[in-house]
Amino acid sequence: MCLLQALADAALPTELRGDAAAQPRRQGRLLHRLPQPGPRQGRRLAGEDLVQADPQARPPGALDRAALAVTRVIVLTDGVAGHDRTSAGVLAALARHRTLDTRWIAMRERRPMSRRLHRITAAMRAPQAWLKRNVDLAEAPPETADIVVSTGPSTAATNIALARLLGAKNIYCGFAKRPQFGVTALLTPVPSSARCAILTPRPTDIDATALRQPTPLREPGPKRLALLFGGESKHYAYTERDMLTLARALRGILDAEPEWSLIAFDSRRTSTALFETFATTLAPDGERVRVVRYAEAGLASNTEAFEADIVLVTADSLSMVTEAVASGRPTLVIAADDYLGPRRDRSELDALEQQRLIARTRFGALDRKSLTLPPAPPPQSQPVALSAILASRGL
Repeated sequence: MCLLQALADAALPTELRGDAAAQPRRQGRLLHRLPQPGPRQGRRLAGEDLVQADPQARPPGALDRAALAVTRVIVLTDGVAGHDRTSAGVLAALARHRTLDTRWIAMRERRPMSRRLHRITAAMRAPQAWLKRNVDLAEAPPETADIVVSTGPSTAATNIALARLLGAKNIYCGFAKRPQFGVTALLTPVPSSARCAILTPRPTDIDATALRQPTPLREPGPKRLALLFGGESKHYAYTERDMLTLARALRGILDAEPEWSLIAFDSRRTSTALFETFATTLAPDGERVRVVRYAEAGLASNTEAFEADIVLVTADSLSMVTEAVASGRPTLVIAADDYLGPRRDRSELDALEQQRLIARTRFGALDRKSLTLPPAPPPQSQPVALSAILASRGL
């Protein structure tokens, strides 16, 4: 496989090689305005030891010139809410040092026999013909762009081909899959030796420095807990037993702490019937418990969770885990007793746990003591940190 990548890299123009240096979905264009003048304090992302951009280290005036020129960005969306939130996080970071003229374009891949071959051909064949044959775009792309952004495996090959067609750099958020070429920057939450890879938590537009600080649970007085519940996927289907186990565990915690309250959020993937079972078992009279349903409140319905004192997140939703960590909340990842999950998710959770950003437990083991396990992430701005990294890569 290394030989394959070496041969492929050698055959590509420099701008297509993997090491080339060189809010939710919306229709139309969105102009991100310049940030307020004055220096911004950067920070090191958890696990990011190699790339810490220092605006003062760039040539004089380089950042200002980039900011003053409008950067045209195309965001490819596959309609997955978590993917759109990640791409919105990239835009939030870019908007810290650039003025963006952004267009979101919905797409649907014509599922290939092999996504690996799809990416290879997207990087090597005529891009216009490749796009016409392999993808359905909701609208025709513009004639030129500066950066193409996308998240999720179904968008990767199209990202490569469209960037080539438009003469643009590109940013892909996901996991490294060999061979890696045709990508300027691969933002990945797990370590990778790929030359284009940047180790970073999943991008998000949440800025912990703008939120109130959580109150430690060890201190007396009222506390607010938040639950972010994912839902059914191809890897796991929740059962009534799972929902009853979780509801009874949370009820026991609230009974032990009469001043505490809980706000619970479901998601687009959550079974309505199962979550109703959970809600009625947890608090049949609604005492100290509030339930917010995605179907009624919409995409940004869980924003209030990031003002809580601790956030519990089911292990099937890595995007919500990332958002909880980015908000500076102590984050406890909880899994159904029979849940395993895909290997890539387990690797990402392992990395977050090793960086002391989360703690983990099972529904059946959830109790008052387990809520003291999560460390409190420092209140740092994810968009500012990622902005510095992208600027250091010429993006």
